[in-house]
Amino acid sequence: MKILIAEDDNVSRLLLVSALKKQGNEVVATENGLEALQVLQREYFPVLILDWLMPGMNGLEVCREVRSLLLERYTYIVLLTSLEGKSNYLEAMDAGADDFISKPFDADQLRGRIHVAERIINLQLRIAEGARELREKNEQMEKDLEMAHELQMALLPQQFPSIPRDAPATESAIKFSSVYYPMAAVSGDFFTVNRLSDTALAVFIADVMGHGVRAGLITTMISALIEKFSAAAADPAVMLSKINCSLLSILKNTDRSLFVTGFYLVADAARSRILYANAGHPAPLLLHRVRGEIESISSDGGSGPALGLFDEAKYRTCECPMAVDDFIMLFTDGLFEVEAADDKIYSRERLIAAVRERVRLPSAKMIAELFGEIKLFSNRAQFSDDVCLVGMDVTRLCEC
Repeated sequence: MKILIAEDDNVSRLLLVSALKKQGNEVVATENGLEALQVLQREYFPVLILDWLMPGMNGLEVCREVRSLLLERYTYIVLLTSLEGKSNYLEAMDAGADDFISKPFDADQLRGRIHVAERIINLQLRIAEGARELREKNEQMEKDLEMAHELQMALLPQQFPSIPRDAPATESAIKFSSVYYPMAAVSGDFFTVNRLSDTALAVFIADVMGHGVRAGLITTMISALIEKFSAAAADPAVMLSKINCSLLSILKNTDRSLFVTGFYLVADAARSRILYANAGHPAPLLLHRVRGEIESISSDGGSGPALGLFDEAKYRTCECPMAVDDFIMLFTDGLFEVEAADDKIYSRERLIAAVRERVRLPSAKMIAELFGEIKLFSNRAQFSDDVCLVGMDVTRLCEC
């Protein structure tokens, strides 16, 4: 054990050095507190033994100065003193001392004190090493999460297809707007927009049970499955059935129960129609701006079950008309299952009422105002769930 001594009395210093060295310690001795402080700033010593009464800088002053240095590794400080009494003990503890040795010191008592110091220093080292390892793991985890976030964002549409294919984005028959608001680095919400033909495209929105990395991994699998089953993309029910079967075959090998709600929609600007199928997902809203009306895009007879739950799940493709100046709004439940401080819930009914008030607003302004209202309702800096919203403006229809 490396020990630094500050003792102004020559005889006491020599006796202390001799006793400590006989016990197998490496000892450096100084004649006053200032000299000891200068040595300690250059080199680490696990144990520092200070005479309380020294000229210039006494033991208590050295204690306070050492503690103020906030050294990376802990130094155990022992005061060597002939002073007694509770008040002196409390004063020394307040200054940062760890232990006392009475003068004149006893060699066996000194040995015991040093053994205590060694155990505490070793414990401090193990704690520091554990903290260092934990810090490194946390830093690596942060980097992994950052990479996962970047990869997940890369899976989302970077630009939206135009209808017809060769139309500039500003002249597309269907224009998109979207908001993707993960509550953490990795989200369980996901959406895709894919072209099916010169006049039709498919939109899929999904919400994985839970949050974080586990949910994010499922969204990655769903993205791959949509690409895998692209041949069935024109039939929403078939597409949901295929995704459901594949998810089940993957998830059955895990010990956890997971499911995904999803809504698959095909917008056909040539046939003025929307084909859709629902897998336990919140029904999108259809705004008829011309008439100032709003309705839910609900499946007749209810939606099918969430994906990844049942082998024989049945989904049905439904149809509704699509007209110029219609606005379709698809979203996850994080948009309306928002809780306020008084336990009130921003319900789906409240969301529909808020949209109805803004039915004639431009899409971007409507969405901005909706988010502002919901945040104000929750009175929180962030949403308590992932939020995904996809808006579709029908600006014109196309000829077959």
